[in-house]
Amino acid sequence: MENYLQSHYQDCTLTVQGIAGDLGFTNTYLCAAYKKSCGKTVNQRLTEIRLLHARELLASTGYRLYEVANAVGYGDGRYFVKLFTREVGLSPREYQKRHAYEE
Repeated sequence: MENYLQSHYQDCTLTVQGIAGDLGFTNTYLCAAYKKSCGKTVNQRLTEIRLLHARELLASTGYRLYEVANAVGYGDGRYFVKLFTREVGLSPREYQKRHAYEE
């Protein structure tokens, strides 16, 4: 499951139902088994992965915010900004300014 999420996080159309279908499970089973195994939902883990990669891109590239959002699987830039700000505690632009071109 972790490999699947790491390989597909950039897909803006990725859904838990799609993941379950690709892996040959029902949506209900996948969600319950993953939560029991990892202590978080599939969507929570997917968000963690996406935001980790977003932080890396913001710190190491000069990409525009919409480019970062698209690169990590968010088709809606406003949603990305809202989610990033809520989870990281800084807006993507503030994060980018503070961490510009760190490796």
